[in-house]
Amino acid sequence: MKRVMQIPFKRFYIDERPDLNFHEVYETIKEYYPIGISMNYEKIQQLEPIKRLNKKIQDYIYSEEESNEWSNYLEKLGEYFPDKKIFGNTKIQPGYGGVIEIDKTKGDEIISKELHFYKSFLGKYYTIFGVDNIQYFDGEYYYMRFDPIITISPFDKYEEYFNTIKHQMGIDFPDYKFIPFDMGTLKIRGLSTIFSNELDNRDSTINQALFVNQDYGKYNFIGDRTFGYDYWSPNIKENNWIAYPPKK
Repeated sequence: MKRVMQIPFKRFYIDERPDLNFHEVYETIKEYYPIGISMNYEKIQQLEPIKRLNKKIQDYIYSEEESNEWSNYLEKLGEYFPDKKIFGNTKIQPGYGGVIEIDKTKGDEIISKELHFYKSFLGKYYTIFGVDNIQYFDGEYYYMRFDPIITISPFDKYEEYFNTIKHQMGIDFPDYKFIPFDMGTLKIRGLSTIFSNELDNRDSTINQALFVNQDYGKYNFIGDRTFGYDYWSPNIKENNWIAYPPKK
């Protein structure tokens, strides 16, 4: 097993990583989001990039062909793991989502392990990461006591599921590129993603622009930080293992 190291961490902006080839991703994001513009929700809806974004999301949501293609992908995953719950994420966001419930114990607290995966509507990209949650019961309701812990590469209980999802994604969507979680947490100066409540502070992440509303990069995470970077930066070597809380 690879050694997990406790080291300091700083979240980066996209322009602070010249070692990575971001041009393709940045151009995709620029097509659908106005960058460097601060305004309220109503006004931003009138801008051409946001109009393109809304149309693209609507086209995918209401496309029977696209929906069936994603449903078929989820069904194939179910054949690999017939004893696990696999369901789609139906939130309004810039990509199809899916979750495999790997483990769940329920008592005075609910402890769960879920593998989340997303395929973007905006470009040919996808991403995968694990989410550990703990909820406590106060006698009436379950509530979150701690922030989730994110697993960013195939590791421990997530390894088989992570590798299978990535393998099947390559078969069903061969033109799609894997966005490493570490890369997805990079912020873009002046980027506001309209579904993620980031309009006030701006500087949203690649993951929020392409996949999911929530900024998972602000949580503690564990795994190989360089996993999946082979396409984006051939000079980066894998096996840079980490386990740390992010610094804001």
